[in-house]
Amino acid sequence: MGHAVLYTAKVILILLSFKAFATKQIVLRTGVVNLRAAEPPMVAFMPPPDERIMPPEFFFIISRSELSIMSYDNDSHAREIIRRIEEIPFASVLSYLPVNSLLVFGEDSAVNAIRFDLNTSWCSYQEAQKISPELFPVLRTAQGLVPSLGGDMLFVLEGLLPLLQRLATDATNQQQQDADLGKLLGRMVTLNQPVIELGGDSYDSSTANATVHRYGLLVEMVPAVTLEMLQYAANIWPEVLAENMQMSAEDVCWPVIYPPEIGVILSVYLCEEDLLIGIAWFAKLDITRSVYPMIREENMDVLASSLMQTGRLSQAQYDMTSDINFWLGQPIEMTKDEWPYWAAGLQGQGEIVGVGDSGVDVSTCYMEDPDYAGEYVARLRDPSRAPTIGSMAYWRIPSHRKIAQYAFKPSKRVDAIILFLSEFAARVNLCVLRRYDHKVGLLSE
Repeated sequence: MGHAVLYTAKVILILLSFKAFATKQIVLRTGVVNLRAAEPPMVAFMPPPDERIMPPEFFFIISRSELSIMSYDNDSHAREIIRRIEEIPFASVLSYLPVNSLLVFGEDSAVNAIRFDLNTSWCSYQEAQKISPELFPVLRTAQGLVPSLGGDMLFVLEGLLPLLQRLATDATNQQQQDADLGKLLGRMVTLNQPVIELGGDSYDSSTANATVHRYGLLVEMVPAVTLEMLQYAANIWPEVLAENMQMSAEDVCWPVIYPPEIGVILSVYLCEEDLLIGIAWFAKLDITRSVYPMIREENMDVLASSLMQTGRLSQAQYDMTSDINFWLGQPIEMTKDEWPYWAAGLQGQGEIVGVGDSGVDVSTCYMEDPDYAGEYVARLRDPSRAPTIGSMAYWRIPSHRKIAQYAFKPSKRVDAIILFLSEFAARVNLCVLRRYDHKVGLLSE
């Protein structure tokens, strides 16, 4: 199968031949993006779509559309852009991006006409922007691999080469890279199946009792994608994806895709060695908004869920954090009263239910101020030598640049303060209600 397995029906605009200079930069989680001035289209040409990925009967309405970033000058400019975008069938403004920019999905030529008419700067939302930074440890495994890849695999990675080069430049030593990858894989949800249940002839008696571990990815599509399209994707795309991975029909690592019951997020399961190509394959699709790891729920997620839903954390729940079993991930039991959103009938289908802050922003503050290096645990380890609130010791730091006070439940773990603050404070941003299997929780975005 040649490169056509990834082509989608996209309008290619032949533009006036003058050089486009960057007019604005915006910073995304994946890096800096340069926006340029809109250019007037002259001729439009639409190559035939790959009907295995997007058959016309399912995808025709969006097969000529793509994601792009559009900048605006002020509120009235933004309102006019949104109004014009919403007039395009199946187009939408997906989100706001700082500063004064919008993520837009719509038919290429129609969106480009709006960009030119309203004098906006813009850029395509490309593969590198769609991949969650949490997956960067997987992307770093591409070092030294790219030159040995075959045609299909190299084509899949083509759009990510600048990002892969940057990650290689920024890379730490191999031991740290392996540790980062191991930590990520250890947190990901897995689909585990005995080899013998998978059939085929790609194993022998020595491996028949082994287990195949597939790691979970969540692939979010644009809002215009329908459940019918997602069902088609779950049925057909594994075969196309396997061809790009050069798999045989008997391969025990054959990709698995599950469609959602509601929403636009596919659940994808791939073996570890296939994650790199799989991530790149989905990011290359024009209808993909983002690709990120399916992280297994942890006990801290459960407590963060209760805190966000009730606005409080009981002493018993707080005491859990000093129990070694809590940190080892052993199951904990909580009552329905501690999840009022669930009790109210919300089903965890992506509802935005609130914004909160546990008081520590680990993305912008110094968890360990260099001026106080080595003093945190020593000052707080013995409650009898520090002021307390109930059973909680605290250390007030008037001159601290970000945080006025540290406090934690005394524990036998030397790193308890750092671990609790960093783990718990990470769940403080926009909270989206979701349900995974039999467990429930609020996950931050």
